[in-house]
Amino acid sequence: MGIRKYDRRLKALCLAVIQNVSQIELAGDAAEVRDRAIARFQKADQLLEVAIAKANTEGVEVSEAETALLEALSAAEGNHKTIYQGLQGSFYLRQARGEAVGGTHTRDLKIYLDGYNPSDFGRLVLSDKVDQMKKAAAHAARFLDAQDFADQIDAAQQAADRLDAAWKALLEEEAEASRADRELRKASDEATRHYRIGRDWISGCLRDVGLEDDLAGLVPAPSSVYSTSVGDDAAEDIDAPQADEDRDEHEEPTPV
Repeated sequence: MGIRKYDRRLKALCLAVIQNVSQIELAGDAAEVRDRAIARFQKADQLLEVAIAKANTEGVEVSEAETALLEALSAAEGNHKTIYQGLQGSFYLRQARGEAVGGTHTRDLKIYLDGYNPSDFGRLVLSDKVDQMKKAAAHAARFLDAQDFADQIDAAQQAADRLDAAWKALLEEEAEASRADRELRKASDEATRHYRIGRDWISGCLRDVGLEDDLAGLVPAPSSVYSTSVGDDAAEDIDAPQADEDRDEHEEPTPV
């Protein structure tokens, strides 16, 4: 995902072209066609404006969700270690009291302690970390004394809930960003189509007044954005559309 240089540059090109063609002295039908072409360039600009803004917003929200998840993970890792140590202490206390490991309650605690270790938490995949933190909170509520460890039990549950919520929030933001990315691709294709049509119409206008050789300077082909610095920025140039815009055939006839 990301906003391509092509999209930003095409938007900048639309604005430059609108200014260029607005200054051409035309009259009659040619002037009317020129105005229709300008409307096409404006439509292309508007499509990109909305889609780029949406993609930018979703990208920021993904970054914020990633930060929130990292913070939740850090808190969960420390809390998991604290709870594990508390459960170990509870198990040893049960042993000191002479409770048999074969007893259901103590046996379940031993199974948990033998099956999980704080040092393993950092190596788990995210979904397993969420699951493990939930189990730690559940075991804390079950095995730790509700009065003596009230704060720890509450903290464990909060850490588990926070991690689960942060994980789900990131998944949701990533899905929304993916949708925005697809919408931007569609908008880019549509904007390119409008630009090509407008360019074809301006070509006809220029031929009408004997200025057809000025077309490339006034309304560059969309493919020109691959080598221009217009609208350049730090955005990634990924999966840019194929540059086939220099073909001679018109997608739509020049209106008369």
